[in-house]
Amino acid sequence: MKGIRLSHGAVFVTDGVHTVRLLPSGECGTSPVLYGALEWELRCEPPHTWDYIGEWEIQNLPDGGGEKIRVAFEKIYAVTEQKSAGALLFTGATDFFAAARLQKKLPYESEKEYARRMAEGDSEAREKIILSYLPAVAAFVKRKTRGEQSL
Repeated sequence: MKGIRLSHGAVFVTDGVHTVRLLPSGECGTSPVLYGALEWELRCEPPHTWDYIGEWEIQNLPDGGGEKIRVAFEKIYAVTEQKSAGALLFTGATDFFAAARLQKKLPYESEKEYARRMAEGDSEAREKIILSYLPAVAAFVKRKTRGEQSL
């Protein structure tokens, strides 16, 4: 686990897969900004505006910040495990194309609303938008693979 602490107090932590954000207000949850993207954006910032923190520093953040981050990761993985049991994990190309056929494109107004919610960090809205484009992705894959159902 590694993190970045910004000078204004926000902390971003990754476990290599997911990114969690702890705000100075104490609010903690899934970050709308991925750790790698944040690292990339900070490359031009002055060094005194941010710093890397290690696992020990993360665990010992003030006001129970380390515990909040641990709980946020537990929630993420609980949701991931629930989805793993569902139809979101595809075991092969046949399953992928079958799942894609079941998805429907969102109406424009719904997509706008989900996009707004996604920008605010709502992971369910992000998932809805991604799944609504699954048929288009499947069509693209089929076209590029000339009918061979391989990914």
